[in-house]
Amino acid sequence: LKYVPIILVYAVGVVTMLIAPLSMFVVKLMKAKAKGINLYGALLVDHHQDFEKKWFRKNQEETILGNMDASSLADINGGYESVSGMQIFPMTKQKILALFVIVLVPFLPLYFTVHSITDIMNKLSTFVFG
Repeated sequence: LKYVPIILVYAVGVVTMLIAPLSMFVVKLMKAKAKGINLYGALLVDHHQDFEKKWFRKNQEETILGNMDASSLADINGGYESVSGMQIFPMTKQKILALFVIVLVPFLPLYFTVHSITDIMNKLSTFVFG
């Protein structure tokens, strides 16, 4: 297939043109992530220190069972995890790979015009079973 390099260049070009506009958001997402980590980090430190003072340093008759403090501890940790797990680029590798597949699927009929189904099955069986 002498057209394979042309098809691959086409696929790379199309996917690049689809993804390139998203790069405009990288700087804003980096700043938002850094700001969120700083703000949530400070809030998390204050909250954890207060929790530690209340439940580990003082002798109280109050039990933690049924108290809302433990629930707020889990909630605030979940908020921090979502901020710290924020992606800088709004596309994942899986989505980019899916775009490549979507762009290349229309060229499958061209491949089937060059190779017969028996050739394809023989190559597939050799690849799978050795």
